[in-house]
Amino acid sequence: MKEITIIKPDDLHIHLRQGDAMVFYAKESANQFKRGIVMPNTVPPVTSVETVLEYKNSILNIVPEFEPLMTFKILPKTDPMDIPKLKKIGVIAGKYYPAGATTNSEDGISEWKIMRPVLKAMEDSEMVLSIHGEKPESFIMDREKDFLPIVKEMNREFPKLKIILEHVSSRDGVEFVKSMPENIVATVTLHHLLSTVEDVINNSANKCMPIPKLKEDRDSIREAVFSGDKKFFFGSDSAPHPKADKECLKAKAGVFTSPVLLPKLAELFENNSCLDRLEAFVSKLGADFYKIPYNEEKITIYKKDMVVPNEVYGVIPYLAGETISWSL
Repeated sequence: MKEITIIKPDDLHIHLRQGDAMVFYAKESANQFKRGIVMPNTVPPVTSVETVLEYKNSILNIVPEFEPLMTFKILPKTDPMDIPKLKKIGVIAGKYYPAGATTNSEDGISEWKIMRPVLKAMEDSEMVLSIHGEKPESFIMDREKDFLPIVKEMNREFPKLKIILEHVSSRDGVEFVKSMPENIVATVTLHHLLSTVEDVINNSANKCMPIPKLKEDRDSIREAVFSGDKKFFFGSDSAPHPKADKECLKAKAGVFTSPVLLPKLAELFENNSCLDRLEAFVSKLGADFYKIPYNEEKITIYKKDMVVPNEVYGVIPYLAGETISWSL
């Protein structure tokens, strides 16, 4: 094939950051995606009707053609009475960060059971629970696996609550999601479809949380995605950090995948003989889960080489210096 035209996708897990840098990141996402679920772990975090509207408007002022789908960060002090108010202004999900699990999560939740009133309110409001599913105190390769029993407990207490295990990274996570009811699903990133822990060891720019794991974990994620399983859909978790914060002894967690997402996904799906399933993965399955209509706009990806730049907006992009056989 020389080109493929698909429904313009949704990025169902993005970090647009704040301040002047957000201008570049928002425009980069809007080039490839019509909508995006924006993560709330900013400083200060997005936690209320006021902060949601402020952050949403700041994005729309930069890219009015892009629809930010808003989330709020669940804190120990979150008032369940605020959930209907957040739902009313269009908030699509609440994000649960275990305390200390990832960037800007120090104020997160240490014990999930304190969220029970909030989770009940979310279940009643039909609001999705988005989870960074890792147990911070566990060994880094086991954090996702060790967190899964918590999701099972939540589902047992709140059986109608829709739950997303974000950026699934392990065979255990994949098999768990497959075994659970229809309201338990997972997002999948490009970097977890491609990288293993060896790629992180060899290049600090690839450091992210959850950390990519072994080849068998990556293969399990690929099998779920390439099979077209409706429980696994796209969310990039593109999370840019300045170059100096990645090329250092203690690199920050987060990879900037936005510049390469659709071209690399097209290449990967083509190489695995399932290019016909790319549109569902990036444009349909997530919309179905969130019960939002498919986008009307289309986008075309071309079979033409692109060389990934070594630096974009002062950030090292994922796959820097490599050649991808598709481009926008």
